[in-house]
Amino acid sequence: MSLERSLIVIGAGGHAKVVIDALLSREMSLKGITDQDPLRHGTSILGVDVIGDDGVLDELTAADIRLVLGVGSTEAGPARRNIFDNLKTRGYEFANVVHPSAVIGRDVKIGEGAQIMAGAVIQPGCRIGKGVIVNTGARVDHDCILGDFVHIAPGAVLMPSYVNIGAY
Repeated sequence: MSLERSLIVIGAGGHAKVVIDALLSREMSLKGITDQDPLRHGTSILGVDVIGDDGVLDELTAADIRLVLGVGSTEAGPARRNIFDNLKTRGYEFANVVHPSAVIGRDVKIGEGAQIMAGAVIQPGCRIGKGVIVNTGARVDHDCILGDFVHIAPGAVLMPSYVNIGAY
């Protein structure tokens, strides 16, 4: 499957803005943003248009695009995982987001849809699950394991090594 496919960001809140900035920094092709809030439709974030709600996806095929979760961790808890799982059952792929200023060890394993934000450092031997957010300036020392949909807060430091955080 082509890595050249356009991306659609799901969600238009604060986390989406940071994700979109990272994607634009990598000169990724963004088709638009979806959001469930009709007040956001017709607006834009960093020049990328909010094109409607997730119903927009019904007009496309999974082969046309890849998705990016712009929904951050919320009080709703499993919202990110539920969105991801629902759209995966419809055949969509999720792109990883890696900000150009992130530093990632050469043998780090990164799951589908993971997001490594600006200034994050992930040392060798780490395993990052699907849908994980390693947020701005976070540090993950060698040989740590982050289960699916874990969120490492901005500036957090996981050390000593061998920290294992289970899936959300």
